[in-house]
Amino acid sequence: MNVAAVIYILGIAYTLGFHEHSVSDTFEEQPLVIAFAIILNVFAVLVGPFLIVARLMRDEYAEQLWHKTASTMIPVLVIVPIATFIFVSLAYAIIGGDEPPAWLAWLFEETPIYTAIRLSGSYLIATFLVIFQFLRWKDSR
Repeated sequence: MNVAAVIYILGIAYTLGFHEHSVSDTFEEQPLVIAFAIILNVFAVLVGPFLIVARLMRDEYAEQLWHKTASTMIPVLVIVPIATFIFVSLAYAIIGGDEPPAWLAWLFEETPIYTAIRLSGSYLIATFLVIFQFLRWKDSR
């Protein structure tokens, strides 16, 4: 879980860092980016979900921690979309106008459904892994 959490955090940082740049130019200029993207995708598609779902890999402590993490994830999954909606609505009410402000434009980009599902799944897995690691760290103190 440690390596998977680090890889997911690096992947999110990588995605956010290259958001403004042309990805095809980056791949041509830096072949290590391709290697990192392959490793990231293997973890995103295979390792992370396997570690979350595979019960055979957990002892009693890890199972209890998994249940704590799952019970913590439910409020996160409910509160984040509502908080985002309230935040954006308040921003529109304060700023006014028909167009979103530049700092909120990323929320209104048109995204293909496949990309939205893939990113949502990756963020969900990353959130689960980060909460799991945080609860494990908290228990060790």
